[in-house]
Amino acid sequence: MRGAISARDGNQSGYSVIEIAVVVALIGIGASLLWPKMTGLLDELYLRQTAYQLVRDIRFIQQQAMNNPSGGWKLVFVTGRVEAGNYIDEQNWSIYRYEAKISSKQHSRQLPPGFSFSGLNFRNQEIRFTEMGAPVSAGHVTLRNSAGHTLYVIVAPVTGKARIDTRPPD
Repeated sequence: MRGAISARDGNQSGYSVIEIAVVVALIGIGASLLWPKMTGLLDELYLRQTAYQLVRDIRFIQQQAMNNPSGGWKLVFVTGRVEAGNYIDEQNWSIYRYEAKISSKQHSRQLPPGFSFSGLNFRNQEIRFTEMGAPVSAGHVTLRNSAGHTLYVIVAPVTGKARIDTRPPD
């Protein structure tokens, strides 16, 4: 029987309550030391995920511009708006399809809480592509989270290739 005292030699098998308490305390101390690092890694992961979604949407409108030369597609960045005289800090991007001067929103993506466009240098805060897939104006978007992590989504001038970098563009 486990944990019982043997009648012959008086030895006890198993773990004492003190040994279990020490192990649980060490695990708790280790977890409390790693928690800030884990939340920082999660913040970076969410930032990277948001940047990849933006790149996917940029590539989507580039493909649509090449496949549908009669109509156009654009990605518009919203960094805030005024509603009823109040400024609303809204951070999102939307994809629009336009044909013959009529524009319709296809979908919109909101930045996660604590995220912002800290830099944006596209003309009219929008990205458009020609029917050949070249951007009408190249540029970059700077994404920043509340922890201070920064990623740059860069659209190349001639090819329109969208990429993510940790360093600002040249």
